[in-house]
Amino acid sequence: MSALQYKVPAFNDLKKLLDSALSQLQKKDVFTISPTGSGKTLTFWIPMLCNDGGVTIIITPLNILGDKNETEVRAMGISAMNLTATTATDEVFKDIEDLKYRVIGVSPERILQDQCFRMLWKSKKFTGKLFNITIDEGHCVSEWGDGF
Repeated sequence: MSALQYKVPAFNDLKKLLDSALSQLQKKDVFTISPTGSGKTLTFWIPMLCNDGGVTIIITPLNILGDKNETEVRAMGISAMNLTATTATDEVFKDIEDLKYRVIGVSPERILQDQCFRMLWKSKKFTGKLFNITIDEGHCVSEWGDGF
């Protein structure tokens, strides 16, 4: 492996991302920093694909990123929902609690302020299947304010 690392400098970066994904599968807390275009998405997609039916929440500051994640995850055959002002209905939250979706995209504002989300945290059925909470575009956290 060290010969590969020597010949392919990008291998070290990929190895760090894979280590991050594997650590999540071992139920460890992980903080990953990597440049744009480096494959960070794999750090939460790999555990999502490999865990046994657990729910992943992806917190993202932009609906367009949440929509993109939803589309790409559904293309892999995994049920997903991006919660927006349009989609965050009582019926959808009931479906989330009933584990209809394995991936849930949500903005920081919605996860903090939506009363339905507060009810989800009280649901043992939902929290018992919660595998991962990922903050995508974490560099925006300071812009999201002290409440997050």
